[in-house]
Amino acid sequence: FALITPWNFPVAIPSWKLFACLIAGNTAVLKPSSDSPCCAHEFVKILHEAGVPEDVVKIIFGPGGHVGVNLLVNENIDGISFTGSCEVGFGVESIGATFRRPVSTEMGGKNAVIVMDDADLALAAQGCVWGGFGTAGQRCTAASRIVVHRDVFEDFAERFTGLVKRLTVGDPFTCDVGPVVNRESMKRIEGYIEEGRVRYGHVQNENAMSDISKGSYVMPTVFIDVDRDDKLAQEE
Repeated sequence: FALITPWNFPVAIPSWKLFACLIAGNTAVLKPSSDSPCCAHEFVKILHEAGVPEDVVKIIFGPGGHVGVNLLVNENIDGISFTGSCEVGFGVESIGATFRRPVSTEMGGKNAVIVMDDADLALAAQGCVWGGFGTAGQRCTAASRIVVHRDVFEDFAERFTGLVKRLTVGDPFTCDVGPVVNRESMKRIEGYIEEGRVRYGHVQNENAMSDISKGSYVMPTVFIDVDRDDKLAQEE
């Protein structure tokens, strides 16, 4: 089996995929993200030290567009398990179909928190801040949308944006929000923010930054009354 995993859960996701694969009697080749290769390397190293034969679990490194694709089309691969973006996942599914191999894909999400009129608004606001900005929002389980009942919208919005304005950005050991994974990701997110500024009212914590001389940091930003079909509401 070919196991292709993302950077943001560099041990958890490989372990979920790998142990199920081994229990079912398969061998595996793991290709972790190039943004977090060391964690996966140490994970596989521990498995080998614990007695798992090296020819049962192998690990390879490199960019998905080259190494990943060559792994997927290799004649010795009987199945594929992928976690990552929708764009890449659709390509993985296409390769699996072409070579008639079973494919399991876990792709991106655009999760919404629904706040009803009988909700504890203080608790809901706190939960939405963590859901949206915890780990800088870099999880497929992150809650990047909030759908609020009209009767409590104003009250909730005031509470939520008030908390966002108090977030600090910088070293994740001392601040509320750490960096995003790399400069490419930072620029992509900033592109969304610039597009949203043109179309929607927004709240941005411009005083959130601490020492950001190193790292890829994005200011916490909230857009209000976003159209449900807009890319801000549709793309992860």
